[in-house]
Amino acid sequence: MPFFDLDRIGRDLPFARAVPQLREALRGGVAVVQAPPGTGKTTVVPPVVTEFVAGDDDAAPGRVVVVQPRR
Repeated sequence: MPFFDLDRIGRDLPFARAVPQLREALRGGVAVVQAPPGTGKTTVVPPVVTEFVAGDDDAAPGRVVVVQPRR
């Protein structure tokens, strides 16, 4: 059972369409996310990564750390 209801969380956010590609990148070991402001990165990416780290037997246990540059 998923930790997060991603259908509800990302329903109207453009980044939600990229979730399958994000999961595939995570399976490869590295994911770099870059998208314009307002697309849903901050809302969608942390739950997807958290589910991957917590629920995938192939994933190394760890923490999800979200950083955001500030000027």
